[in-house]
Amino acid sequence: MRGAAFAWLVLAGAQDVKEEKGSYRLSCFGREAGEENYRLTEFETGSVVLMSQVKFEVEIRGEKRGYVVDTSLTMSRAWAPLKYAGYHKAGREEKLVKLDWEKGKVLPAGGKPTATKATHLLDNNTIAQLLPVLRTPGAPRKVKVFRPALLQDQDLAIED
Repeated sequence: MRGAAFAWLVLAGAQDVKEEKGSYRLSCFGREAGEENYRLTEFETGSVVLMSQVKFEVEIRGEKRGYVVDTSLTMSRAWAPLKYAGYHKAGREEKLVKLDWEKGKVLPAGGKPTATKATHLLDNNTIAQLLPVLRTPGAPRKVKVFRPALLQDQDLAIED
């Protein structure tokens, strides 16, 4: 096992990797609610991975409710989604979503394929997943995104 870990470190170190990190403060109803931390890594192989970790707390009807979201989105160099994994925890409820893209279809783990015309993926609870949309060359004012919570496409309008 140690040899495999060492080989992985050597191979990972041999790749030309570009990395960007950042964070966003989140607010809800005018109050600070939490934070999102992200890491965007571009590998020499052409894949781009966006990892995002979100923690926030919202008061609903006088009761505080904590949320945790941990996502990983693998994309092509052109920002097209290839793989997505998202863990969501809202109070006691937990949900894990895994998706793969193949020729205009989204393949959910354990579900039936869903046709899509979306060029990007946008999770309901992450700000960082707007980065690929905004960094697409000639970023459009309107774009079709795939929403993993709904397992369907949705139109998104962007205003500057």
